Parts: sequence; C-alpha cells; structure tokens
Amino acid sequence: MKKFKEKFKEKFKTKGEKIKLYWNPCTEIPEDIHITKVYSLCFTKYGSVAMIKTNGEKHFTLPGGNKKRKESSIDTAVRENYEEATIKTVDHTLLGYIQVIHSGKSYSYSEYVLMYEANILSIEEHTPDPSKDKLRQRLFPSPKYVNYHLGWGKVGKEIVEAAVKRYNDPMSKNLFKKYAQNSIDAKLFTI
Repeated sequence: MKKFKEKFKEKFKTKGEKIKLYWNPCTEIPEDIHITKVYSLCFTKYGSVAMIKTNGEKHFTLPGGNKKRKESSIDTAVRENYEEATIKTVDHTLLGYIQVIHSGKSYSYSEYVLMYEANILSIEEHTPDPSKDKLRQRLFPSPKYVNYHLGWGKVGKEIVEAAVKRYNDPMSKNLFKKYAQNSIDAKLFTI
C-alpha cells in the first residue's frame, strides 16, 4: 500500500508537554500503524458539524475516542458519535489520520488518530457520555467556524476542508438524502 507523506504539521505546548500533529490524508488505513483513537466530522443535512465540549475545557472537539480491542474503526466512530454527542451516523468515509507525537522531559510516544467524515442520520435527546457520566455541551456550527472552535491550526483547517469537499460530493449527497428522508428532523442552532 502506498503511504502518503504528511501534508501539514502543527506544534502545540500544553501542560508542560509538547505535541506535534502530522496530517496524513489517505483513503485506506496503513497496515503498519496502530490506531488508538477515531474521530469524525459529522454533518447534519443542513451542512452543520457536530461538536462537543466538556465543562472546563477551553475548546470544543469532535466526537471520538479510544478504539476498543477487536472493534473496527467505523464501529468505534459510530459508538463514540452516539456516546458523546447522542447522534446516529451513517456513510463514514476515511479522510486520513493524524500522527500525534507527545513529548515531555522524560518521555516521547506517538499515537495514530483516524479521521472520518460522516452524515448524521438522527439527533437524539442528549444524554451523558457513559464512560464519564458527564453531559457534554453540543454545538452545530457551520464548517467555516469548526476550526475556530477546535483550535487545531493548519492541521484542523486541512481536515475540515477535506471533510467539506467529501460532504459536497454529489454522490455523497444523494446517498445522504436517502437516509435523511427517514430521519427525525431536529431543530439546530447554527452560527
């Protein structure tokens, strides 16, 4: 399988730790990396994106989290989207992965995070995330404001642009309209 060279890189410093993000767009999961987390940019039929925030956090984030053993990456995305944002999602398309390098005074390690684009089939009454028993704040902004809320810099901008391109693909829209006709309409507040 052909491996893509990372397209964008971003550096952060948080809580005494240095974090580097390397964005790697791809259409297949490379066999030689161990996926630890899965996140999704989930679009409503109106084009808004689901985001979540835990009280006390500075930024919103996308629904996602740790991949369980023997769970497929799409199963992880579906589960995390529901647990964190109480949304049911369909039509998951791999956008690529982020290599996240954490380093501190006496350690350094990498983790690999898959990024998907998905369509929201239904938005349910919001319930607490079962893993933390906390109700997260939900937000459904226009894609042009997603990276502002994420705070992921150039890497976030590139991921959002890739997801919007996929969402606007006519083939994707036709399939989504078919699913959305059977979904529950939810009143969304977009910014």
